[in-house]
Parts: sequence; C-alpha cells; structure tokens
Amino acid sequence: MLLQQPQLARLATETEGYREQDNPGIELLGQMLELLNAEPQLSTGALLERFRDSRHESALWKLATWEHMVPDDGLEREFTDALRRIEGLIAPKRLQYLDKRMQQGQLTESELQEWQQLLREWKETKARATDPPTE
Repeated sequence: MLLQQPQLARLATETEGYREQDNPGIELLGQMLELLNAEPQLSTGALLERFRDSRHESALWKLATWEHMVPDDGLEREFTDALRRIEGLIAPKRLQYLDKRMQQGQLTESELQEWQQLLREWKETKARATDPPTE
C-alpha cells in the first residue's frame, strides 16, 4: 500500500526501530518511511527509481503492481493497523537491543526515552493480558 500510496507515510511516526531488524521486509519498510518523511513529494515512480539496482528492486516492482483490494476510504486505517501489528512484533526485539546498549553504557538520551516508553507499553500490555475480562 505504501508504495502505491506514498502519502500514507505521514501516518507513521516512529520508524527508527524498523532499521535494526533481521527481517528484510521490515528494514525496507523503514527505509521507505524515512525516505518519504524526508521527501514527502515522492511518487511511486520516484520511489522505484530510488531503489533501482538495489536488492529490493524486484520485490518493489511486484508490490507496485499488487492489487491489495483495500478500498480507498479504508487505506489509512488498514495502513495504521498494519503498522501497529508490525510495531507489536518488533517492540520486544527493540527493547532487548536497547537493554543491551544500556548495560554497555551506550544508550543515548533519545534511546533512553524510547526504552522507557517501550517498557511502559510492555508493562501495560502484560497487565491487560493478565486482567480478567470485564462484562
């Protein structure tokens, strides 16, 4: 969806954690989001050109022509939901990475703030999972 509708990048606020991922798809998403945040005017064609001759070129051409079947009025919600799911998958890894940097005394001020936020979110998620459902 992002490749076909680059303006969706404005909906992504946190992209830093995407770059340190072992998953090439998430890493590529992070690269695209950072590029689009820096240059929001880029079109699908301009994005494809930026990734010409990269290891991602073939996959991006497939995605550019993929029929995602999401109606136009549901694109933003679908995209933000997908980002939320991805962030839920990468948050534990990012927290581990930041923990390691903290133990090594290498955490920057912004990373400390991110670590604190991720830890709060993790605790809230854990608390919700153990709370009995209310009727």
